[in-house]
Amino acid sequence: MENPFERARGLVGGDGPERVRVRPTPSLSHRAILNPYHEPADMSAGRAFFGTGAPVEVEIGFGRPHFLRERLAQAQDRRFLGFEVRRAWCEQVMGFVDREKLDNTRIILSDARPLLLPLLTPGTVSAFYVFFPDPWWKRAHEARRVVSPALLDVMAHLLAPTGAFEIRTDVEAYMERVRAMVDEHGGWTEQPAGIDDLGRTLPLSHREKKCAEAGTPVYRLRVGR
Repeated sequence: MENPFERARGLVGGDGPERVRVRPTPSLSHRAILNPYHEPADMSAGRAFFGTGAPVEVEIGFGRPHFLRERLAQAQDRRFLGFEVRRAWCEQVMGFVDREKLDNTRIILSDARPLLLPLLTPGTVSAFYVFFPDPWWKRAHEARRVVSPALLDVMAHLLAPTGAFEIRTDVEAYMERVRAMVDEHGGWTEQPAGIDDLGRTLPLSHREKKCAEAGTPVYRLRVGR
């Protein structure tokens, strides 16, 4: 399918050519890091890493990487792709994959949206996770909202037959908006949230743990094709 995010508005850090213009060299270098905008070979390396036939899981905006770290240990049969736009949280992943000698993940310091289709093979992703995204309430910021009809198109194209998209938020109105968007998009079936395709209970994210401590409700939605 055509990539709807190749030169889209609202991308964090700008599109690929703009990122390279502003920062000619990659800001991070590590065996778990892919720099596809700056290092063209990393795009091929990423396709090879995620094209082995192993199930692939993608976390978009992993933040403080509590969920990613626990999920890597829980599902070592899978390969993980994480996206984050904050350098410090990518560095946390670099640290724990070295300490724990993990080699089933690659992360990218970038907005995920324009890179999903170039990196991943259709029908191979077992799960997409979007946890506690910024709601971007202002109308002028609508293009910055991660979950959109265009992203649903991309995820539907990449998901395996048993794959799913799971979102969590502590903003009820935002979840209502996402539910309406999923319903309008069509073809999605709701599944039990917090459970993977093998029946394992998924870890909590950092924000989710904080919500539990504070007694703040968390709204969850998991849907498959």
